[in-house]
Amino acid sequence: MRIEILVEEPSMKAFLEGIFDKINSSPNWKLNENVFIRSFEGKSHLKKALPTKAKVYKNFHEPVKLVVIHDQDSSDCKTLKDSLTALISSTNFTNYKIRIVCKELENWYFGDINALEEVIPGLSSKNLKNKAKFRNPEKPNGKEELRKFLPGYGAIGFATEIAQFIDIDNNRAESFNQTIAVLQNILSDEINQ
Repeated sequence: MRIEILVEEPSMKAFLEGIFDKINSSPNWKLNENVFIRSFEGKSHLKKALPTKAKVYKNFHEPVKLVVIHDQDSSDCKTLKDSLTALISSTNFTNYKIRIVCKELENWYFGDINALEEVIPGLSSKNLKNKAKFRNPEKPNGKEELRKFLPGYGAIGFATEIAQFIDIDNNRAESFNQTIAVLQNILSDEINQ
C-alpha cells in the first residue's frame, strides 16, 4: 500500500512535509518510502496530469490511496471539486479524496496566528487576533496579507519554517482542519489494506 498526495505547488509540498510527523501517528507510514507528496507547477499543470496519474495508480503494482489538495483561489469550491472529481473518475480510479484549500495555503497560516508570531519578527498575535479581517482566516487574500508583514516573502522557505510551529489541533481555518482530518484518517489505516 502507498499514499500519493498531489499538490499544485512546491510550497504546499514543503508545508506538508514539515507537518508530516505531527499528523502521522503510525510507524508504518514513512515519507518518501510509502507516502509521497508530489508538487506541480501550478493548478493547470496538476489538472493536466491528474487523469494520467489516476490511470497509473489504478494499475499500480500495489494499492494506492490518492489525496489531491488544490487551492480554491477565486473559484467556486463545489465547481472546482466537481471538475477535479470528473478528471479522476474518467479513469475509473476510485480510491481518492479531494481537499480544497479555502483560498490558498497562506490562509492556513492565518488560522494559527501564534505560529505566525513565531516566524514574523515584531508581529503581535494579540493585535492580529483583534482585527476583524483575520477573525475568519479563510476570508482575506492570504498571500497578499502575508506580503504586508514580509515584503520579501518566499513561499517555500516560509512554508518550511512555519510548519515547525503550526499547531494542528488549534487552527481556525476550516479547510486546514478538514484536510488534516482526511490525512490523519488515511495515515491511521493499516498498511496492508
